[in-house]
Amino acid sequence: MTDRRILLLAIGGALLTASAPLVRHDVLRDAPPPAHTGGFGEPTCLTCHMGDANDPRGALEISAPAYYTPGATYEIRVRLKHPELAAGGFELSVRDTAGRQAGRFITDTASVAVTTLNDVLYVHHVRASTRPTGDSISWSFDWVAPDNTNPLVIHVAANAGNDDESPLGDFVYVRSDSVAGVRDTSAGGRSPLN
Repeated sequence: MTDRRILLLAIGGALLTASAPLVRHDVLRDAPPPAHTGGFGEPTCLTCHMGDANDPRGALEISAPAYYTPGATYEIRVRLKHPELAAGGFELSVRDTAGRQAGRFITDTASVAVTTLNDVLYVHHVRASTRPTGDSISWSFDWVAPDNTNPLVIHVAANAGNDDESPLGDFVYVRSDSVAGVRDTSAGGRSPLN
């Protein structure tokens, strides 16, 4: 192989490698890529958005049950706050401690939707729900608990974006919460919401 051909292959490979993380960020407004909650070894929004996780000037809050009754329906609310928030998005999953899907989501497709990958349901923002009110944005949906009492974990990742259509200057938040399958009454019980 000639030196010139080797050089061209090396340059081509370097260009492909350098451009691999580039994503059309306007497309991510419709839906994030599935399996980006940070749970069970999954990546987070940091795959496409550069920066540090959990900037102390903002917060990611989840209102969800601390315990559940099998088959019951609960509202889950995700709230993202940051002083520089101009556009936001999230992705959330509820799984048992082995990583298997737990329950199902009931969504209003005007603000959230569900994507399935490898038998796991991921509830996430849609384009119409990416605009904040002031420095915060919220999404709500219903979750139907599974028909067992296994301990569960909620994983959520969210992006407080600056709305410049680039991966720079955004703030990614990651959180996980545990959900018990039965109410702990030994100490008078717990609040139904975290």
